[in-house]
Amino acid sequence: MTSFGPLQPFRTRYTPANALWMARLAKIVYMKLDDGSPDEKGILQALNQIGAARFDKVVGFNTSSSQACVISHDDYVAAVFRGTDELADWLDNVNVKSMPGPFGEVHRGFYEALMDVWPNMRQAIRQIREEESPRRPLWLAGHSLGGAMATIAASMLADDDEPFFGVYTFGSPRCGDKEFARVYRNDGPQQRTFRFQNNNDIVTRVPARVMGYRHVGQLVYISEDQKLVRDVGFWYRFLDTVEGVVSDVGKPGFDCTKDHDMDCYIEAIEKWGDNEPED
Repeated sequence: MTSFGPLQPFRTRYTPANALWMARLAKIVYMKLDDGSPDEKGILQALNQIGAARFDKVVGFNTSSSQACVISHDDYVAAVFRGTDELADWLDNVNVKSMPGPFGEVHRGFYEALMDVWPNMRQAIRQIREEESPRRPLWLAGHSLGGAMATIAASMLADDDEPFFGVYTFGSPRCGDKEFARVYRNDGPQQRTFRFQNNNDIVTRVPARVMGYRHVGQLVYISEDQKLVRDVGFWYRFLDTVEGVVSDVGKPGFDCTKDHDMDCYIEAIEKWGDNEPED
């Protein structure tokens, strides 16, 4: 396994080590017990087996719609949101109405999934900071549905003027309308939000742009040959026109999961190494 060193907790610009650690956290929160809740002990043990990691606590949250963890490290705290195990069914019902959010209209399902766990997560974050270090920086991460939850959570923190250092999402769907995107980009945490998209990951195509939804954050595109690219130009704009494939989600024989797999994101980040994405 490639080692980029520890996460740099006060580095808000894109950092390869931070990208890899946030990807690892987004993957490892899928470890679960028989009832579907996060396997707190298993996650903590697995994290501390990676290099010289110094994680001291994992607090899991589980509801019928959402699973997430607050993960405490000697140097930082991370709020990490999990995606869904029923990807095809979830995508088949993703185009629901929006509702008012901190910066504009947001996807109702994503917002409600977040609010099922976020109040208790914020309380856990505050408690960890009070017990350990009030200055311990907060990071957010998530894969799939968890990426949308992390993005909306970041907008809520920014709207409340509550400090955090960055957001890394992987295979996230769009979660807000044009106004949400405008405020997020102009007055929100746009410059410290990094949105990874692996090639043809179908989840990044929903909900559709024609419904008014927009992405936020700085795109880090993973090409078919696993290059990390910032400026994808025409190809990315072309992909945005191929929304018709979304209508096939959930039908027999439709393979929408390969590029969405969290392992693919980690593999590409590790393969790219300790380099900045290409411009």
